Amino acid sequence: MTGLLMHLPAISIALPLFSAFLFQLLGRHKKAKHILAISSITVLELMLILQLFHVASAGNSIYVFGSETPVVQLPSSYGIPIRISFQVDMFNAFLSVLTSSVMLLVIIFSLNSLKEDVGKFYVILMLMLTGMLGLLFTNDLFNLFVFLEILSLSTGIMVMYKANKFSVEAGFKYLVISSLSGLLFLLGVGFIYAQYGMLNISVLASIISIGLIEKIALGFMVVSLFLKSGIAPMHMWLPDAYGEAPEYSVLGVAMATLTCSYAFIRLLFVFSVGELGTLLILGGLLSAIIGSTMSLIQKNVNRLFGYLALAEIGFIVTAIGCGLISTESNLVFSTVSGGLFHMLNDVIDLGILFFISGIAIRIKNSKELDNLSGFGDNKILAVFFILAMFAVSGIPPMNGFLSKLIIYESTFAVSPLIPIILMISSIIILSSLVKVFYSIFNGKSNKKVPLNMMVVLFAAVIAMLVITLFPDAVINNLIKPVTDALITKSEYRSIVGV
Repeated sequence: MTGLLMHLPAISIALPLFSAFLFQLLGRHKKAKHILAISSITVLELMLILQLFHVASAGNSIYVFGSETPVVQLPSSYGIPIRISFQVDMFNAFLSVLTSSVMLLVIIFSLNSLKEDVGKFYVILMLMLTGMLGLLFTNDLFNLFVFLEILSLSTGIMVMYKANKFSVEAGFKYLVISSLSGLLFLLGVGFIYAQYGMLNISVLASIISIGLIEKIALGFMVVSLFLKSGIAPMHMWLPDAYGEAPEYSVLGVAMATLTCSYAFIRLLFVFSVGELGTLLILGGLLSAIIGSTMSLIQKNVNRLFGYLALAEIGFIVTAIGCGLISTESNLVFSTVSGGLFHMLNDVIDLGILFFISGIAIRIKNSKELDNLSGFGDNKILAVFFILAMFAVSGIPPMNGFLSKLIIYESTFAVSPLIPIILMISSIIILSSLVKVFYSIFNGKSNKKVPLNMMVVLFAAVIAMLVITLFPDAVINNLIKPVTDALITKSEYRSIVGV
């Protein structure tokens, strides 16, 4: 067991990558591909949960590729790390479990929606998962760029998956924006390497001195990651990508953008660049307002939810930005913990809405709100939608209200205007969701929902209700340790041993 724990970071990348290769060997055996996809992600999920518990009990862990002993970062004859390494703490371990959980639900949800090219779909999904997990665990700036490009390429192909005129256009737009953002990120990495001669994030965090060159380099990287995350005003690709991605995998695309947000949050805290916190606050508030208001005029349900996802990530980024510029430790902790708690809630709550819209789209064969009516006789779906609607809008006593309340209270200390803007955004979000509810649950059609889709929906709703009913347990046992891992920079740096 000790040996397995030591190698878990590398195995978590190798497993989806190897699975992507195996799909090509299964030929036309569709059922075998389904079994391989579910079993490989389930095994990965269990390993990542094991890793989360290990990190929670034993502290940060590191894995060094090419070393005789994977936990040894420094060769005896060198003064600085020269090998690629992964570092795992509570923050990225938590997000890795969340990411794999989402991808497992996406696979189960999509089972009876895939007609042809099942293997191609799973290959794309596995490459997306490889990119996300690599991005979460890597401790090297250039390696971070590599995993960003793997994730961007696979996500762009997923958007194009249906290969119609609109999906190809949306996917091409995403790939062009991703290429531009990749160049910006690589330029920032080049500045850092020219200045320090190394790319190991932990070591750089220990020795970096934030001057003009460093601010320019980090500015390039943050703007690049803003583009990949779809933060306003660089969100131009996001509504099209969400609107044209397959309805059964759009949540995976949303998870990819959220993972890119992890990258700039991690870099800004590790390098202690509080000066860029104001940029996050402005981008977050702009995202909240643009996302909520633009959702009011959308007719494509997934495009509408894409704008709502933009608004909700605005809450997260605003809270994180307030934590960056704050000097009082209690305020830093409360703002960041509120943002991370809301990140967890958003994935679950918006996931429920995406799953319900996916069910409606599959049965009605349309993404237009005007064509989705007829589910008024499905009381279970209606109740689930109302619960998720209240949660996303921040209405008591749902889990979304709890995280938004923490954000409102903590950001008020930074500026009273911030929670006012966020509250207005929440009201507009509720208005948009009421419109969607009326569109979907107006009229009756007696259509049956596939069992696999209902299983996924029940799992997501149970997770939402658990957080709603036991928020203190979730905050104390998960959110607080995750927040500590993010804002306690010394522990992230010291594990390298320099």
